[in-house]
Amino acid sequence: MNFYELQYKYPLQNLINQTRACDTTASMLTGIHYQFGILLGREILGMQPSIYKTKQLSHNTLQDLPYYDESGFAIIGILRAGLYIAEGIREVFPNAQYFLVKAPQELESIVFKKVIIADSVINTGKTLRNFLAIIQAEEYYIATSVIYEASIKEIFKQYPSVHIFSIRSSTNSYIGQGSNDTGNRLFNIKS
Repeated sequence: MNFYELQYKYPLQNLINQTRACDTTASMLTGIHYQFGILLGREILGMQPSIYKTKQLSHNTLQDLPYYDESGFAIIGILRAGLYIAEGIREVFPNAQYFLVKAPQELESIVFKKVIIADSVINTGKTLRNFLAIIQAEEYYIATSVIYEASIKEIFKQYPSVHIFSIRSSTNSYIGQGSNDTGNRLFNIKS
């Protein structure tokens, strides 16, 4: 199973707790999601093979330096709540194609080499499975702040070669409503 949970690799508990606290402002939550996107992007980049580029160094010599191959990537941010995670990933993949969409049908005519699908919370996994069913790519990477554990199994049943990167997983299935919804919290929408 290609599931990577970052909370056990990095000291993220303070940030994770802030995402769950109701006194966290929209601006603070936005910044945390952006930071999560950078971490998730770095993990995805770290899985890529190394390539060498000849660079001039500060002491006027040329040297072949190893870089992770970031070519061929597209980032798809699922609107609304996946925006800031996608923006953080974009920081790590500055040359990637970049799409912000609500529905996968907006991209069904495009064939991608490697695609990163970013969303803030994956609960039932229905939205993500809709994207995976329509988006055409050779390799799929999922990036999220939290994913419901039962959804991980369901996604891998249908799409066993996908790579899922999450800040944390949850044993609880919770669908936010009103001011508890992550998208509403990110955009300071009170309902």
